[in-house]
Amino acid sequence: MTRHLLASFRAAPIVKLLGAKLRIPSAGRAEVRVPFRRATLQATGVVHGSIIGFAADTAGYFAAASTLDGPAATSEFKIHFLAPLTGACRAVGRVVRRGRRLVVTEMRTFDGRGRLISIALGTYVPIGGEVSS
Repeated sequence: MTRHLLASFRAAPIVKLLGAKLRIPSAGRAEVRVPFRRATLQATGVVHGSIIGFAADTAGYFAAASTLDGPAATSEFKIHFLAPLTGACRAVGRVVRRGRRLVVTEMRTFDGRGRLISIALGTYVPIGGEVSS
């Protein structure tokens, strides 16, 4: 299943555009790394929040998907930005609860020095059925 998920990740044009990398260390956990690119900066010199959101949502999605038999869709996503980002980031997602119809995840995003940049919650719904046991 992990090979299929990694192939799915690599096939997304946004992943190629941002140069993002995915690691799935175990079922229910995922890590996304996004390198620094000047093109992602705001006029104020900080990385646009959408890049942090991409990393967090993607880490949550693949943490959830690693516990499912098929694809899922983001049902809800909420993020709290805690500090500005000026370089690369790493988002870590973990499944908090897997129910019959939804998977809830928590994501934390860090900068290159390990400083916490954001905390997020995501809800993912399997496409085409219930969560398998």
